[in-house]
Amino acid sequence: MDDIKQRTQAQFGATAANYVSSGTFSKGEDLHRLFEVVQPQPDWRVLDIATGGGHTAGLFAPHVQQVIATDLTEPMLVAARIHLQNTLGDNGGQLDYARTDAEHLPFPNDTFDLVTCRLAAHHFPNVPGFMAECARVARPGGIVAIVDMLSPSDEKVAKYINAMDVLRDPSHVWAYSLAEWKRFFAGAGLKMEHAEVGDNPQNLADWARRMGCDGPTTMRLRVMLTQAPDSVQAWWKIRLPIAGSGEEIQFFIQQAVMVGRK
Repeated sequence: MDDIKQRTQAQFGATAANYVSSGTFSKGEDLHRLFEVVQPQPDWRVLDIATGGGHTAGLFAPHVQQVIATDLTEPMLVAARIHLQNTLGDNGGQLDYARTDAEHLPFPNDTFDLVTCRLAAHHFPNVPGFMAECARVARPGGIVAIVDMLSPSDEKVAKYINAMDVLRDPSHVWAYSLAEWKRFFAGAGLKMEHAEVGDNPQNLADWARRMGCDGPTTMRLRVMLTQAPDSVQAWWKIRLPIAGSGEEIQFFIQQAVMVGRK
């Protein structure tokens, strides 16, 4: 597990700026749906785990009492701080930062009204342990809200999709199915009150560039998308361009907005 976390720090330390500027992370429909479903209140204390570019923390900060943005990777945390200082200025409220391990949170029990984690849990070696920590630091009646990419229940399709993700990003561990996520919530003692699945549109060039993939790796990803079995093409809705058109491969990563209450 330590090796996985070291890979995560190395990978995201080198690509932190890409995640701050990425439209997928800064403008994704899931981000706005998360806010709409949760309906934050002015007196809330919020913990944002694996904040990445700080987009979730930045969305909630002007509307609550306090947000603590955390990340395992120091350069990512620095990039998030700079980004939020530049975009929010004095409108960010009480926005604090802490370097933390998502599976070992350094906060007391029953502290936060809302715990969020967006598009990061597929990097965690121990998701049940992470969810237990989220539940521990949430106050009674508090909310744990997770957004993450999904794999289908079909094991062969899940393995193919996750293999592509590992090739693109060696710190990727596993994307779980919605049924597995429901078990994670229940196992942590959280009642899932909301779950919705949507498509996150991607094109191959941007998807690979965001993780700093070199030419040969991008070509291997192109081949895997082009030659993907029908079941994989159906799950990611892969759209192959007409030969010679100069267009890029398009596909849609399925992801879920999931909200549970302690």
